[in-house]
Amino acid sequence: DEYYAKALYFLSGLRLGCIKEEESEIFNKFLTQMKASYESSKRKDFWQLIVGKKISLIHEEETDDSTITKEESELFLHVDVPVVEQSLIQSDSDDEIDDLLNMIE
Repeated sequence: DEYYAKALYFLSGLRLGCIKEEESEIFNKFLTQMKASYESSKRKDFWQLIVGKKISLIHEEETDDSTITKEESELFLHVDVPVVEQSLIQSDSDDEIDDLLNMIE
């Protein structure tokens, strides 16, 4: 898809912004939901680009507000490795995800 490069650029920027603003939980929920949606769908190729660029969960060595270990972050990109708590997949508030998407626009 012609917009994949742009989407990866913004996803990387969003990740860096969430590290800077100590909003790792919001980003990690967002990325976990993306993985659940794209990993086995018609957009699997986009997920493979994310894996190739190693855009993963924000871990505790990157920011103090993260509860994800570096190892969990690295394992997250591998298919069929259940690393992340189920709570990251089920967002308490869709408003958080909407806020992240609005920041991209």
